[in-house]
Amino acid sequence: MKPTVRMVHLVLSVGLSLIGISAAAGDSGQEPPPDEWTVPDCNRVTGTHCVGYTPNEGLDIIRLPRMKVTQYCRGLAVLDQPNTLLATNLKAHMDSTVVLLSENAGCSWTEIAMLNVTARLYVTAAPGGGAYLWTHGRDSLFWYDGSSLSLRFAPDSIFGLAVDPEDPMHIRIGGSSCQIYESVDGGEQFAPVGQPSDWTNTIYTVAFDPNDWDNALCGGVGASGTHDAGATWTAVQPFDPDNNDRVFSFAYSTGGPSRIYARGTIDNFLNDFRYIWMSTDGGNNFVPVVEENQMVPDQDGILRKVLLANWLAMAVHPDSSQIMYFIYGRYMDEYGTDFYRYNAQEDLLTVTHTDSLDEITCMAFHPLDPSIIYLGLEETKFPYPHVASDESSDTDLAVTVSPNPFNPTAEIRFSLAKPARVKLEVFNIAGQKVGTLADGHLSAGDHAYTWDGSKFASGVYLYRLQTGQQVITEKMMLLK
Repeated sequence: MKPTVRMVHLVLSVGLSLIGISAAAGDSGQEPPPDEWTVPDCNRVTGTHCVGYTPNEGLDIIRLPRMKVTQYCRGLAVLDQPNTLLATNLKAHMDSTVVLLSENAGCSWTEIAMLNVTARLYVTAAPGGGAYLWTHGRDSLFWYDGSSLSLRFAPDSIFGLAVDPEDPMHIRIGGSSCQIYESVDGGEQFAPVGQPSDWTNTIYTVAFDPNDWDNALCGGVGASGTHDAGATWTAVQPFDPDNNDRVFSFAYSTGGPSRIYARGTIDNFLNDFRYIWMSTDGGNNFVPVVEENQMVPDQDGILRKVLLANWLAMAVHPDSSQIMYFIYGRYMDEYGTDFYRYNAQEDLLTVTHTDSLDEITCMAFHPLDPSIIYLGLEETKFPYPHVASDESSDTDLAVTVSPNPFNPTAEIRFSLAKPARVKLEVFNIAGQKVGTLADGHLSAGDHAYTWDGSKFASGVYLYRLQTGQQVITEKMMLLK
């Protein structure tokens, strides 16, 4: 099913990530009442280049000018203390993650900690102004109590975390094989709850229903769900692990009627087809609502092809389960960022495009006005910039990477219309070359090269393919 398309401005939002150690952020203008949230009214965000906000659902973005250094805001969360937010900024050139705090509704930020963490560091807010910070696919776990940061010890790799809205010390995490673990002392000790799932192989995500955390979904190669905290698991349709179907993320709604959205890939053994899926029956069955490659006019009337990525940010409007947002950013090709909005009631997809952003990695809604959205930004300075050519060429490149994510090998395929000199290299996210797959003259036709990541750590890597004046640089994800 393909949604109707119409030109409209839009938004996005996702709640992720953080950490902290004591500090106070600078203020901007008049002090708000201590017990009330205010809307940000600054004309620029200061103290960081990796966080911004939009006051009007993506039409304008308030931030500092771009910083020419590689950095990623992996986590961003609104806490339940007035005007308080936390964010995490992975600075590739520093090989560390900086923790940021704002206490004036996001107008200014202060660095309050630097951690030796290079994985995606997410945060889940807890009642009382606290937050849990955790690394996706690893076992690093921290507790932020509003003024200080404490290390905890997760019993397994973490693929999802949920906090009891009434008790900040009561948490659950989703681990390997979809096993759920529970702690009642703030992560000091954990005990397994229920049993692992037999329906899911490689794990990418575990998501808990915010309205009833006995309901959970586990996605990977295939997907499974539970309605009794892991006592029993059942296969989620239509994701078939035997067909290598994959689910990378789920997004639960908080406003009724309940809906769940999923980012999934169906493998027909020839090509992967990427979709956004929706469930209205608690996650037992999903149907596709957005399909990659359909055409949508943006705010300027320019037709744009819908692009989906494995790790795109995705979230549901806090007041309406009918509205879901997702984004696509293509920082290496100077493509900019697309904000997509899907309206389930009207089966309507809209998009707003901006050229001024490399990518938006995470977002969070303002608690009083959902049209104000805080943005976690990604900025990349690559040692070999994209080379653009105004001339058409019969050597235009179409490159595919399969699988992506991969473990431990990925095959990079491309086709040449005529013989050409080709250089194909692989870099880590800091811009250091880790492999050269081709460097010389190649004949016309199809070519395939395999990169073996078995000796490298999990994370994002970049392939750079150059032939003549054409350069294509894209990311691929190694997950072990």
